[in-house]
Amino acid sequence: MARKLKEDAAVIEHELMVEVEGEVTPQVLNKLGRPVSERGQLLPAAKVSVGSQAEDGVRTSLRFALKGERPGQVDHLCETAGLVIKAVKRIRIGRVPMQQLAPGQWRYLAEHERF
Repeated sequence: MARKLKEDAAVIEHELMVEVEGEVTPQVLNKLGRPVSERGQLLPAAKVSVGSQAEDGVRTSLRFALKGERPGQVDHLCETAGLVIKAVKRIRIGRVPMQQLAPGQWRYLAEHERF
């Protein structure tokens, strides 16, 4: 499974819920959705949307959908947009939902599931 995820990393979409602190405006969302350059290579743009917002407007949950996700990519995007990350949870890899799993928990893929 690990080999499959590494080999197909550039085409498998990862979806994350990222809880951030800071003001999330339409301009910030546009900035988060821009392509990022890493080592001279342009990474695909992230799809970013607001999942939920606290009533006080300070904390916001953002939904990131990324193909070819690189370690630190979401951190870098949020940092450049002036947001502070408070929590991150991966909710999907490819077509396999993971949001019901607790941290460190795993499960077998069902017969019909594919990355």
